[in-house]
Amino acid sequence: MKRILLIEDDPEIAHLLQLELGEAGYTVDWAPGGMSGLVRLREAVPEWFETDDDVPFMMQVFRIREERRKEIPAVTHVDGTGRLQTVTWAGNPRYARLISAFRDLTGVPIVLNTSFNENEPVVCKPEEAIDCFLRTRMDVLVLGDTLIQRQACN
Repeated sequence: MKRILLIEDDPEIAHLLQLELGEAGYTVDWAPGGMSGLVRLREAVPEWFETDDDVPFMMQVFRIREERRKEIPAVTHVDGTGRLQTVTWAGNPRYARLISAFRDLTGVPIVLNTSFNENEPVVCKPEEAIDCFLRTRMDVLVLGDTLIQRQACN
């Protein structure tokens, strides 16, 4: 079974994409299904969550501020909560740069984080990531400073 992570803030578009991808044989992971977590830059937590806390691992669920939920429906659970992982510049500068760049593009300092695997245990080693990439239809794999991209077939 092919698996894809869907990141779409418009619920109507997300629904259409899920239908299309499902017909194409993909299993679609989307936040309301409980498969993913919310990763946030630490300094933005008070703007988006009712509780301001340090959460270095995705082990806790917090209420998302009601006025922000429409901006991030893909990561908001039906009860108005989201699984939080805070990211700090000191603790993970590369990930913080990624989230910051996403914020610069979209205005939202949030990325969806889900498990990396396909019908197997979660990928833990670079060789497992490469093996999973080669067996699936992923377009891009990033390992540290290395970008691996499939070539388009004409």
